[in-house]
Amino acid sequence: MAKIFGYPFNNYQDYDEKYRNIPTILKEIAMKNDCEYLEFQKYFENENFKQYFVDPVHLTNKGNEKLSQLIFENSKTIKSLLKEKGGG
Repeated sequence: MAKIFGYPFNNYQDYDEKYRNIPTILKEIAMKNDCEYLEFQKYFENENFKQYFVDPVHLTNKGNEKLSQLIFENSKTIKSLLKEKGGG
């Protein structure tokens, strides 16, 4: 997919190697700073990438909407704040 995604001259094959460790690094930073870490890659893997991504990294408006909804539905921090404020 990385060879054919987007424009014919874009080749995103090296993204896997460049960004492979990013989730692990972010998870470690979150743990060190006592922050919630959310991972949503699995929700996008079986979906139509052209619908949710401009390229293998940047989201479309639909992709941003889906990611926002996933964060809202899965974040313990947001749920706690809503509960604290009397929201459901």
